[in-house]
Order: sequence, then structure tokens, then C-alpha cells
Amino acid sequence: MKLLITFVIVLTFSSLIIYGNVIPNDYNIITNASNICANKTLILRFSSLTTIDKYFIASPTVTCIDIKGIVTIKEGTFDNVPNLKYLDLRENNIYPVDFFSFGNLSNLEILRFGYTKRNFKLDRK
Repeated sequence: MKLLITFVIVLTFSSLIIYGNVIPNDYNIITNASNICANKTLILRFSSLTTIDKYFIASPTVTCIDIKGIVTIKEGTFDNVPNLKYLDLRENNIYPVDFFSFGNLSNLEILRFGYTKRNFKLDRK
């Protein structure tokens, strides 16, 4: 019995040791956003516009976008922003079904969600 308990403890802590370096690496990536976006961020704060359509923005020079106040992002919204590296969608009311419908973001390095103002409930039928 002691051997089993010891084995479980070793397995638990070995995974912590293996995965322990993930957080510092993620922190470095996020703090690197200031280097990626230095003087190149398009900041949009909306109060009346709640939906972003497919042809909302088209620019090969925009690399960083920070958007607040959105509820719906249409499919392919960022297709015409090929060099987008940083997309901040915090503090929005975006429905979960729209989270990954906004286009091919092959150069995207940092995608930030959080501080959603909407509470979601799953319909059970």
C-alpha cells in the first residue's frame, strides 16, 4: 500500500516538474507582444457597432488589433489582414460559436480572450 501511495505521489510531482516551464514560456510570449506591436496597434473601441463583417478591415500593414465592444465576428473577418500577429478580443460579448470563425490567421502569434461580459448557458434538450 505504501508503495502504491509513493508511486502516485511521484507521478503527480513528475508531471509538475515536466510541465513547470510552460508558464514562464507563455509569459515571455505575451510580454513579447509589446515588441511585436510597438507603435503598430490598431485600437478600436465600439459602443454602437456590435458586429464586424468580413470586409471590415483590409490591410497588409496592420499587425496588431485590439477590439472592444463586439458581440458578433462574421466568418472571414480577418482574411484581408494577412500579417496579423496579435489579436486582442478581451472585454467583448462574443458568442462562443464565433470564437474561431473569423478567418485564416496563419501568422497570428498571440490571441487574447478574457473578461467576457456574457454568461453562457448550454441548452439541454
